[in-house]
Amino acid sequence: MGHVVIDQGSERHKEWIRESVLSSTSHLVIATDTLGKVLLFNSSSEKTIGYTEDEIVGTHTPALWHDPDEVAQRAKELTLDLGERILPGFDVFTKIPLLRGREIREWTFIRKNKSRFKGRLTVTVLKDSWGHPCGFLGVIEDLTERRKAEEKVTAQQKEMQLILSRIPAHIWYKDLDNRILGLSERAARSMNGNPKDFIGKRVEELTDPKIAAQYHAVEKQIIRSAKPQLGVIERYEPNNGSPGWFRTDKIPYVDKATGKPCVLIIAQDITELKESQDALRRLLKHLTQSKEVKDLKAHLKGLGLLLRDIKSEAMSDSLKKQMENLVSLTQAIKTLMEKLLTFK
Repeated sequence: MGHVVIDQGSERHKEWIRESVLSSTSHLVIATDTLGKVLLFNSSSEKTIGYTEDEIVGTHTPALWHDPDEVAQRAKELTLDLGERILPGFDVFTKIPLLRGREIREWTFIRKNKSRFKGRLTVTVLKDSWGHPCGFLGVIEDLTERRKAEEKVTAQQKEMQLILSRIPAHIWYKDLDNRILGLSERAARSMNGNPKDFIGKRVEELTDPKIAAQYHAVEKQIIRSAKPQLGVIERYEPNNGSPGWFRTDKIPYVDKATGKPCVLIIAQDITELKESQDALRRLLKHLTQSKEVKDLKAHLKGLGLLLRDIKSEAMSDSLKKQMENLVSLTQAIKTLMEKLLTFK
């Protein structure tokens, strides 16, 4: 099969490059004159909107595939924003580009078969060699697949949140940016709110930034190492809600909806247990420093020695048994006190 040789730098070569670019891009590329009449309608525009180039070029304006109600609404917005009357029509697409050089905006587009799709339209001004506007270039990104992916992610996140809301435990899951992707009802209540109040927020917004940074550093390491951290005791001090203590398990996982690495945090509130332990330690510290306790230990030691030294020859078997039990009880009390006083 033969091929055509085109001289580089020639007009034909430039035209070939232009046609190649326009036909290979997945974006819709449409050029108009200053009045809106279409001068260029690439193959992606044909495939997506449904009209052929011959049907459009030199005959129609972009009004053919735009929603009239949406155009009218945008005209009202521009009239308020710019302080001048903007009529529904081609000016709606060109006013901002003429003022600022470019505009990027989402629009609803209508295909030839009357079906609709969302797209992101970028409009730029085309200028002649003297710098005067001579037309406009519109590039449309079809958002159909992106919207489907976003809807899928949203549905999966709602499903995950529904599951979390029914688990009677403190549960969070966060991404690498320390942003909360979901949490249980109990976790939200600990911060005096509902799950929807916290989803999407960074932890730095909800607690002391220094503490949040410490959590984040640990959790990033867990995500990157793919190794869980279990049974960690942590102090929690939310901006809203009561401070407390948690025993936490932090487990790395990949979010199926987004494919991004995250960390799942399951926490047990041990505030009451921790406070009880601290109170017991304070009590025992007081006991170890108490003169009465020290005297009692000495008395018990002396009583044990005295009981062992008592002559038992003249005792009946029953009395001997009682004495042995008394010695054992004294030793047991002494041992118990030693254990309590050395509790940590």
